[in-house]
Amino acid sequence: MVSHKVSVTYNSYFLNKKMKGSDEMKKQLSPWSQQCKVQKVVLQKSLKDISDETNISPNYISAVMNGRITASEEAIAAISQSLGVDPDLARRVPC
Repeated sequence: MVSHKVSVTYNSYFLNKKMKGSDEMKKQLSPWSQQCKVQKVVLQKSLKDISDETNISPNYISAVMNGRITASEEAIAAISQSLGVDPDLARRVPC
């Protein structure tokens, strides 16, 4: 199995940089959302792929990952499992 640690760190850095931008009023994503987005790219999974694995609609997954809605613990667990992300990251507050 290939380790994605370097790629995840690299992608996370640029994803954070892109999300912060120059507008200070932009919403910051939780560590869980950030990691989900990184893993989605690293694993080359589409929202449809995640949806098929979790039985959650792609629109709902997108809204959760982008911080537009708060998901249930069950949805967080299912999405986390699909992407290999620690669900406990969802409980952390963005800094």
